[in-house]
Amino acid sequence: VEDTLLDGRFCDNPLVLGEPRVRFYAGIPLSVDGVYHIGSLCVIDTRPRVPTDTQLEQLRRLARAVEGLFLAHRAAVSANEALIDARTQRHEAERREKLLQHVETMAAIGAWRVDVGSGEVICSDQVRRIYDVPEGYALAYDRAIEYYAPEDREMVRAKVGHAIETASHFHFEAGL
Repeated sequence: VEDTLLDGRFCDNPLVLGEPRVRFYAGIPLSVDGVYHIGSLCVIDTRPRVPTDTQLEQLRRLARAVEGLFLAHRAAVSANEALIDARTQRHEAERREKLLQHVETMAAIGAWRVDVGSGEVICSDQVRRIYDVPEGYALAYDRAIEYYAPEDREMVRAKVGHAIETASHFHFEAGL
């Protein structure tokens, strides 16, 4: 708007009639989704003006930069929330693991799980005590099955295989 006093949208605006006595206005709507406008980036002056094409292009570029800052801020907030959620989940998993260790020790039982990607068996402390293997001992799945009584091995394989296929848990009791 080259002269706000001559434009019906601005001529009775308090910012035109009173302080700061806006006489020139150029604005670019701001959007972070291309649909909804969240505001505008504006340039005002107290004198009427005719902006150049270069000045208007600079204003458009500056508006895109502001939109980029909004998007970057939103991404940073989302990333921070995801980090907080991951930390909370990790702490909860650690708490559950400690509780499980206490229960295993008190009941003289153990638990193990299979890392499906590597095939490695992750044993609880109590299982390592039962099998008399050192901490950090990497146990392959096939080797872990051999710790069970021969008559129970197929049942163990079937239970574990079903759990892997269905992404569910399993429970059984078997002899060593």
